[in-house]
Amino acid sequence: MAWDTPTRVRFKTKVQDGYSERHAAQELGIPHGTSQRWFKKKDRVQKSTGRPRSLPDSTILAIIHWFTGHYERRTASIKQVKKEFNLKASRPTILKALARFGYHYHVLDCKPGTFTKNRPL
Repeated sequence: MAWDTPTRVRFKTKVQDGYSERHAAQELGIPHGTSQRWFKKKDRVQKSTGRPRSLPDSTILAIIHWFTGHYERRTASIKQVKKEFNLKASRPTILKALARFGYHYHVLDCKPGTFTKNRPL
């Protein structure tokens, strides 16, 4: 086949160039019903809603700055981070926001109730 471009894209391009739906479909050998469905269907590109994020980048950068260089803060639970920054977001929302900046939540290797002598190095 000589075409590398998908048929749907070629159809949309012809319509944008000024061809009628029916003429573009006939030229490409597409059934008219399919061409109508493709024409009505929106593009697959995800468009943002325009709604601001519940946790803006400035807040996430402040959280990262807060726990950078402090082991106790870095090992704090999400609940403690929420309390420290007075956040109204849920746990998954905070984790997703941190993931946008390349951070992930790490569960400690020891239980909080164990003595310091018994903790692994």
